[in-house]
Amino acid sequence: PCSIGEALIYAYEKTGDEAFKTSYEKLLKWALVDAPRDENGIVYHMLGKTDLWADSMYMLPPFLAAAGEYDEAIKQLDGYWDALLVKEIGLLAHIWNSEKQVFSRGVIWAEGNGWAIAAMAQIIDKLPEEYVQQKQRLIERTTQLIDNSLKYMRDDYFFHDAMDDPTTVVENGLSQLLAYGIYRGVTSGWLDSAYIPAADAMFAAVQTKVDGYGLVQDVCSAKSGFVTPGPNAEGQAWFIMLCAARARYQSISSSVSPIHGLNVQEEPLRTTPSTSTTQAPSHITPRVMEIQDEQVALDLVELNLLRRRGIYRHSWPTASNLSSLKYP
Repeated sequence: PCSIGEALIYAYEKTGDEAFKTSYEKLLKWALVDAPRDENGIVYHMLGKTDLWADSMYMLPPFLAAAGEYDEAIKQLDGYWDALLVKEIGLLAHIWNSEKQVFSRGVIWAEGNGWAIAAMAQIIDKLPEEYVQQKQRLIERTTQLIDNSLKYMRDDYFFHDAMDDPTTVVENGLSQLLAYGIYRGVTSGWLDSAYIPAADAMFAAVQTKVDGYGLVQDVCSAKSGFVTPGPNAEGQAWFIMLCAARARYQSISSSVSPIHGLNVQEEPLRTTPSTSTTQAPSHITPRVMEIQDEQVALDLVELNLLRRRGIYRHSWPTASNLSSLKYP
């Protein structure tokens, strides 16, 4: 339940409504004290099972960091990383059973690695300045996942559900989360801007999956238990996060480029290395897709059709405020 925690904190800060404060304090107590965990104190993903999931890296640690529980956030991240890392390929397996000390699901799940990238990218920004070593460790791990994931990127800028198994279905969830992590890392200064062409290519590819109703198709579908492509709520959220991260990256770049009403900035590719901590591997630089049009992306966040049909109570963000959206 902790993935909603940061939204509760944000809602309380914006509204002052004590109901939000009470809710996030109860949730924080559950996370710190009552949640079931292994002998090392690492929280299980589901009640009644002794499993640690790659997804867990996003579900809990960002909330802990947002609540100021930085040490616990790092502890949880370290525990998931140590349990799930497949060292020979430098990526995370999906599920580890702490009780049996075996993988419950040992596949290199694309979206699971995407969850981890997005989580660590957020927490790097949340940690106080004095957490120098912890930040550096997260930067190195996030960059490792980005680099090793890009090795499995298909020519269409998507990934197989199990990254290292080309017989599994093709989906775009990792493309969204990977591009999100890249835009966020470059914006924050810990990732080299040479990664931007790969992020732009994935962003453009995902735009082609947004249908006329604003639904992102060909994500791992919740309806099938995340084993076949289709829409799901997470895919919708990821695309909004991706749009916000890209707009924020553009807003701090050097040359103004108004796009469909957004006064954003575009950064030319560097010909010399930046001063950031990491640099892109050579294998990603040729993989560039020209962005033909951003209207499809803006259509998703502007679309009020679903709201007018009564499916949603509130409007989605509009083009006029997209560039100022705060990171989730």
